[in-house]
Amino acid sequence: MQASVGQFNQILQKVTTKLKEFPVREVETHIKSVRAEKVKQIQRFTIRGVVHAESVWRWISANKQVLGETESISRICNEEGCVNPEHHVKISEFTERDQWTALDFSSARRYLEFNSVPFVSDKYNDSTACRNWTRSLAIGGYPECCFKGARMPAHSLAFACKISSMEWDKNLQVRHLCGNKLCVELTHFELGTAAENSHDQVAHGTSFHGTNNPNSFLSIDQVREIKFRDKIKLTAFDAARKYQINVRQVYSIDYGEVSNWVGKTAEGDDLNKKNTKKRSKHDFLDCSEEYKQTRFKEIRDSCKKVWDSELKSNHWVFTKYLNEAGYGRVSFGGRSWLVHKIMWTLHNKRLVPDGLQVRHKCKNKCDCCNPEHLDIGTAEDQVNDKRRHNTILKGSDTRSAKLNEEQVREIKKFKLVKSRQELANLYDVAPGIIGHIQRGETWAHINVDEGPQSNTNVPTEV
Repeated sequence: MQASVGQFNQILQKVTTKLKEFPVREVETHIKSVRAEKVKQIQRFTIRGVVHAESVWRWISANKQVLGETESISRICNEEGCVNPEHHVKISEFTERDQWTALDFSSARRYLEFNSVPFVSDKYNDSTACRNWTRSLAIGGYPECCFKGARMPAHSLAFACKISSMEWDKNLQVRHLCGNKLCVELTHFELGTAAENSHDQVAHGTSFHGTNNPNSFLSIDQVREIKFRDKIKLTAFDAARKYQINVRQVYSIDYGEVSNWVGKTAEGDDLNKKNTKKRSKHDFLDCSEEYKQTRFKEIRDSCKKVWDSELKSNHWVFTKYLNEAGYGRVSFGGRSWLVHKIMWTLHNKRLVPDGLQVRHKCKNKCDCCNPEHLDIGTAEDQVNDKRRHNTILKGSDTRSAKLNEEQVREIKKFKLVKSRQELANLYDVAPGIIGHIQRGETWAHINVDEGPQSNTNVPTEV
């Protein structure tokens, strides 16, 4: 609507006169058109050939501004049918986020301010007070808003207003620096990685991980007792029965998959939270020296000392969680490590170079994590060590083996006598396993003529 100053004043006078014909009633601070309520539709009327809703004409009358060709009025309150000009802001008609103008961000700030209240708390200590969102919340308790026809997290809109742009690296997340989920104060947001955001949630106590999870059956003290149960000589199965949980959950605590920030004391919890930031080996360099020394002592003290007369020193036999290959695993800095690898790293105060592996110089291959018995080398060096120490697991020595050597000989011997399905039913394995054995793809080191003389009769089911 283009008009000169004189024409615009005439329009305002006509708008004011016309609006007097529309009776209104106040609902708290909201103004609703009684006439619109009766006919159940938005009231529109025309002045000088221009058609607008009643709320738009009231905004024009109150603000004495004209709307441009690409501008419109948006309601920022949650009262349906409100025509209070103070509850409306001017926005552009561009809906794409990359086309938002300075006017849109200015109106968005007014929208956030209108729908939030100042909040000061000792828990969220900051120089600038939070502004708590007062409207709808999404799953997880985070504020949710709808602006310019787009539904989005309110903290994302607040950060967009801070940088005056809806475009940022989508691999990054908007972090709450204050730790208050309801806060939409512009200065309390910053971009960061998913790991940094998760670290913030742990540090602020707003994460659903561990004992904060609604599905958690354990308290922090119970998790601590399970994690450091060596002193009371409680096995994983005893702990599972005591707290009525699955033994796999006990192993998850030992392995560091859950509640890896729980230390021996409450002070240890705080120290772990500060250092549990990223699940990356390179974050080892960012952990404090105090945390590194503490974890080194905890792992060392949990090991059983076994004297080696050949090396004239003790093996440090790890007695907690072992993976399927028999190697110990522990949690450090929010990431799971092979115990011998993290002990070498802590002792030498540097990461293992790319392309190299941590080797065991002693014969106690899987269990020992004494840094004096460890060295680095290539994969070929690692294989040569295994051959020299005779620690290559094969056959029934592997943890996943379902058959023994004698059964494998019988399977190979009666290849032409019984079908794979019959042999699979007899030895309670899958037919594919029988096929791998008969083709020599597995158990290739077992020959039919080796070992004790087996019965020449075909084995039958009992």
